[in-house]
Amino acid sequence: MPFSDVSRAPLLALAVLLAPVPGHAASCPDPNSLAVIGGTELSDLDDLIERPVTSAEGHLVGVVRDVVLDRCGTPASLVVALPYTHKDVAIPIDRVRYNPDSEVLRLDGLTDAAVAALPPTDGAAVSLDRR
Repeated sequence: MPFSDVSRAPLLALAVLLAPVPGHAASCPDPNSLAVIGGTELSDLDDLIERPVTSAEGHLVGVVRDVVLDRCGTPASLVVALPYTHKDVAIPIDRVRYNPDSEVLRLDGLTDAAVAALPPTDGAAVSLDRR
C-alpha cells in the first residue's frame, strides 16, 4: 500500500464516524415539544429532581437524582438514589408514571426487590447534570 493511502486511512475512518446517519434527524422529536413521562407532558425536567419514587407496591424506594438523556436530548431514564443501599440506579423512563397532582413518581411493574437488584449506574451517560 503506498504511503499516501496509509496516511489517508485515519481521515477516512474519521469521516465515516462523523457522517450523519440517514434518517437521524427525522427520528428525533421536535426540539420544541415537551418531554413526556408516563404519558404526561412536563415543561421542565428539572422539576423531577428530588422527587420521591415509589415501587409498584407503593413503597418509597428512593429519590430522583438525575435524568439521563438519549441522543435526541429526550429523557431515557431516571437516576434514582436508593437510600438504604447507598447506590444510584437507572430506571427506564417507560417504567415511570407521573401524576401532576402528586409529588411522587410511581414505577410501573418494578417491585421493591426488583429496584434494589438493579446494578448501580456508572455515571457516564449524558444527563441534566452534564448537558
